[in-house]
Amino acid sequence: METYVEVCKHFEKEIKRLKEHKDDGEAKNSAGITENLITDTMTFISKLKSEFDKRNLKFTYPAVFPGKGNIGVEWANEKLEMYIDTDEKSDLVDVVASAPHYSGYYEKWHRKNIDFGFVEWIVEALK
Repeated sequence: METYVEVCKHFEKEIKRLKEHKDDGEAKNSAGITENLITDTMTFISKLKSEFDKRNLKFTYPAVFPGKGNIGVEWANEKLEMYIDTDEKSDLVDVVASAPHYSGYYEKWHRKNIDFGFVEWIVEALK
């Protein structure tokens, strides 16, 4: 629960923007984003952060942006690029990741779970 609160605090402005559907360029597309989807997305990021923390991996907060009925979550740095798309209409989450010196990753996860195969993939990719 502590990690969830920490993640929500970090994304406070983004959450408010998603809830209010402000017309600021991107958020105008946020029609259809529900409170449940926002909560599930923050829970998902929290669980991923917890897995990183357990393995003493540095967790970098992603960019979070609205779409039409979905929320995109994107990480990009010199070691890893990763994109996750959460959608209100599906319990499955598309997860796409790549690392310059390692194989690519693509899977569909259940929105409430972290794939432990991915955690192992990321440990290897970040070496």
